[in-house]
Amino acid sequence: ADTTQTFTVRVSDNGTPVQSAERSFAVEVVAAVVITRAQLQGETIVLTWNAIPDQTYRVQYKDNVTDAEWTDLTDVSAAESTATVVASLLDEFGRIPSRFFRIMIVN
Repeated sequence: ADTTQTFTVRVSDNGTPVQSAERSFAVEVVAAVVITRAQLQGETIVLTWNAIPDQTYRVQYKDNVTDAEWTDLTDVSAAESTATVVASLLDEFGRIPSRFFRIMIVN
């Protein structure tokens, strides 16, 4: 379930005079992004996931699971409780033998 928790951090030193500061911040925990459908359509793949309306999601990919970096594909603004993106499985040399995707919430 989506929840928001507020945390307060207080710090002080051991100087003379003692100095201190306090800062509060909120942490919002939202439901995990779950890809609910991955469907091949010719040379493309259609990815659908659970979404929060009006939230923006970043779709990233890499062609080898051991690659260090992910490549941004596109940002998707969800209008409903699901979101969808269509991604090509081709590069300039033809069909890619494998492609790995991840979807992140963008603040």
